[in-house]
Amino acid sequence: MIGRLYDVALDPLRLADLLDDWEHLNRPLRRALDRAMAGGEDASGHPDGDFGSLPDSPRDAETLASPDATLRQEMRRGGALDFTDHFQRVTRLLEQTSAAHVLRPEETELRRFARTAAFAVGSDLRLSAANEAARHGLGVKRGDPLDSLPLEVPHLEALRGRLRRMLSAAADPVPERARRPAARPGGEAVLRLRLAGSGQLFLAQLALNRPGGGRSPFVLVVTSQLRWPEALTETLRDAYKLTRAEAQILRSLSEARPLRDIAEERGRSVETVRAQIKAILAKTETRSQGELLRLALSVSELVPALPGPVGGPIGARPAGGDTPRGLVVAAAPAPANPARRSGNAAPIGATRPRMPSQGKPLRAPHGQPGTPLTGREATPMVTIGPLANDPAPAVPTPSGGGGSGMVRFSHAGGLLPLRPYRSLSRPGGRRMEYLVLGDSQGRAMLWTHGTYGQCRWPAALEAQVEAQGLCLLVPIRAGFGGSDPAPAGCDRARLAAEDMLALLEHHHARQVPVLAFGDDLHSACLLAATAPERDSALIGVSSSLPIYRAEDYDSMGRWHRFLLGGARYTPELFPFMMDTVSAMAKRMGGLEFLATLFAQSAADSATIAQPECRAALLSGTEIALDGSGHFLPALAGEIAASARGDWRADLEALKGKLPIHVMQGGQSLRQPASLRAAARRTFPWIAFREIAEGGELLHLQAGAELLELASGFCLKR
Repeated sequence: MIGRLYDVALDPLRLADLLDDWEHLNRPLRRALDRAMAGGEDASGHPDGDFGSLPDSPRDAETLASPDATLRQEMRRGGALDFTDHFQRVTRLLEQTSAAHVLRPEETELRRFARTAAFAVGSDLRLSAANEAARHGLGVKRGDPLDSLPLEVPHLEALRGRLRRMLSAAADPVPERARRPAARPGGEAVLRLRLAGSGQLFLAQLALNRPGGGRSPFVLVVTSQLRWPEALTETLRDAYKLTRAEAQILRSLSEARPLRDIAEERGRSVETVRAQIKAILAKTETRSQGELLRLALSVSELVPALPGPVGGPIGARPAGGDTPRGLVVAAAPAPANPARRSGNAAPIGATRPRMPSQGKPLRAPHGQPGTPLTGREATPMVTIGPLANDPAPAVPTPSGGGGSGMVRFSHAGGLLPLRPYRSLSRPGGRRMEYLVLGDSQGRAMLWTHGTYGQCRWPAALEAQVEAQGLCLLVPIRAGFGGSDPAPAGCDRARLAAEDMLALLEHHHARQVPVLAFGDDLHSACLLAATAPERDSALIGVSSSLPIYRAEDYDSMGRWHRFLLGGARYTPELFPFMMDTVSAMAKRMGGLEFLATLFAQSAADSATIAQPECRAALLSGTEIALDGSGHFLPALAGEIAASARGDWRADLEALKGKLPIHVMQGGQSLRQPASLRAAARRTFPWIAFREIAEGGELLHLQAGAELLELASGFCLKR
């Protein structure tokens, strides 16, 4: 587990490899904690499939509020390790992660070999790419001729001849397929080479790659030359409190040097060196020299390094993927713009490569020119569609003089009609942003974007909203999109309900159907209880009802189980778990991360593959990856509150007072069949609708049905 965890720090894309082992460890711990909260009784003794009841005693309520101590006791009793320190270290190292951009095929291949010297050779027998280890260990870089390699002449000529034969074979028609190195040394792909000067022998594994798509073939050369960055010694000392002597011994072990040689070099006895190695194992919480070396080599790629010759930052993504051009998501840069500091709108800068550069006009739909998205010039409303005569309000300066970080317009990379983010002033100077979609003078509905930030619908569905004379109000919750974060320690669900009420009052909207996506049904319930005159119906879209048994997490999708189970049962680790997931999302790009998140659902996977749905999903990345830093804490807080709160009483209080409908997908990873059945038994008075061919993204899969249901509860304003 420790090894896999540090693999995630090396490459956040490897987080998926950790999930199954993590579940194997945590499944019995979830049940142990449930038993502890129930006073030693079996917490699953209630009728099978129904939602369990929370403990009522003060002791158990306190345990629920802070289960860390109980969990730690159970872990120690089972001989398990405490992962908190490791998660903290990995989180610090992940701060190096950058957002995604496109790599050349050679660079993509080299990313797999960060620990060893590796390079690519093109048909001109020049190096078309080289990783950091090759640059520092072999002294070569991109563009160098093959003669630059520090090899003895016979070995250099042997390598040259083999490369020529392999590249001449590239004419062999093997369409769109790359030949990768074999799983073990052997055959024609392995050469034994000798360094000039030192005479050191090393292995080189050669593989012919045909990337296709009009790109030239190349040979990937991976050597057995390991890299020990200069800064690694100090990094290990700082992270694990090693002495300088211990760090130097660890380096010698990584070079496969015998203990006797290490002892002679240091002027110590072999027994003294063995004692120092035991001390290193204890400090790093590893159990063998093999684990220790794996840890050291993983950390070796995480230390700050000079810009590498590979051609892209650590967060780069491969070229030739299935993401349509223009949908690759990157964190927005913080522009040197005085408007940002004064609270005015800043350039969107949230997607690339098809984003306009700072200060250049963004082309509006149907070829209409937009306004430049810089400074105070961004304040005028772009004259598009039904909002043309409804000027956007000026953005107030946030309290404290800090930059807001909020994108000014929503457009999903130019794939959806341009819509301005508007703002309301809330108590304490906090600013709440919102969108108005459809007919701004039409019958009002309210849509909540959920934890995925889904603030837009597909263009065809938004056009249908307008054609039916409907106005869709979309509040952007505190901390999303760079909007002002929630006050510390507040009840997030109640705050969201108060903001929804303020938006409805601002637009003089009464008897409005509230369409709550995902976990937002709780906030919608609080709104209905606080201002019943404002709600005509509650419609939960892929809404989750309270879950309180360890077994209820077992049948979820692996990513949902990892995050939701972590929020409830390992709250001390949960912020660091969110950091690792965030790093993976940035590395992959928001849309491709969603594809990974929903990979186990055929319905959701098919939806994400549809261009019109990808455009709507991209709106979520606009308010998630804006670069302000507010989104991740807000998201983590909402998930934690949802996973650990009991709001069944708030839902029961609305029984018989207004219509409540819940739409759920038959292929949802968040609400598997057992949980959907339990919800129906627990809340028989709710009108449940199951979309058999739907998943969790029901607003994209059953949008027409959702709109038909909601419009029936709309009243004239």
